[in-house]
Amino acid sequence: MILIVLSIIACVCVLIVLLGLYANSLLFFREKAAPIDPNPKNCFDEKTRPVSLTTPGNKKAVILVHGFPSSPSAYAKAGQLYFQAGYDVFIPLLPGFGTSPDEFVKTNFSQWFDYLCRFYEEKRAAYPKLFLNGTSMGGSLVLKLAERYSNTDKAPDKIVTAAAPVFLNKIRLGVMRQPGLYIIRFLIPFVKKIGAGINNGKPQGGTNGDEEWRGYNGVFPRQTYSFYMNLKLIERHLDKVTVPILMMHSKKDRTVPFANLFYIASRLGTKEITCRIIDSGCFDYTHHCLFMYDTLRERLVNETVAFFEETNK
Repeated sequence: MILIVLSIIACVCVLIVLLGLYANSLLFFREKAAPIDPNPKNCFDEKTRPVSLTTPGNKKAVILVHGFPSSPSAYAKAGQLYFQAGYDVFIPLLPGFGTSPDEFVKTNFSQWFDYLCRFYEEKRAAYPKLFLNGTSMGGSLVLKLAERYSNTDKAPDKIVTAAAPVFLNKIRLGVMRQPGLYIIRFLIPFVKKIGAGINNGKPQGGTNGDEEWRGYNGVFPRQTYSFYMNLKLIERHLDKVTVPILMMHSKKDRTVPFANLFYIASRLGTKEITCRIIDSGCFDYTHHCLFMYDTLRERLVNETVAFFEETNK
């Protein structure tokens, strides 16, 4: 009888391990990246549309990349400051974002990245100086783009990341921000979205600029899983990033673990790394979308502009 019980326990343990590997190992992860473009005509708000601010003959530009499940609104005011500083500014809308949850669930991370690469290559061909700045998942996309184009004639001149993750959970570092990620793959066949809706800002006002955030509410199992697994791929190839980088993060960030900042820095291939710990104040918000906050925006834009203009070491 004891042997039977032990056998059952052993089988259950093996099954749990196999299911864990299936849900979390890159060995079992495959994702199609059929090209798809954003649909700005279907944007639920003017502030979620892509932004293009240009001056004829300008030779330098910055691309600002929003996060998950955000929109160009996250960089709207910062974009104006970059433009005033003499840069052409592009804030692309990633496919599926800024429109409706029903459009969003038809997309995945590989398609967001594919579109960003196509957008980037077009601007790279047009500008002698081209810089990238990404917040949250936008920062992860910027890292992945730098992994692809570093050491080529299409490499960005410099990149900036704000609160960018390559992990949301990291047990050996004592980080467990999103434990549900370990099982989210099992929801995909049954659920497209949970509590999904549109966040159209806070008409009655908010805190320090966070009321301007526009994007989606709710949980999107397939898109979240796609993001989660692609972070693993980005983490694996950080040593391919050889362009100068400025990284920012707040210790109070409630969305992306602060531990990402120095973890990423320690694995990059470039030696031109600047890490900035941001004091995001005592406001009641996520301390995550740093370029949205009124008390930080101008200072952060000025600092990144100084970084862009600084002669390479």
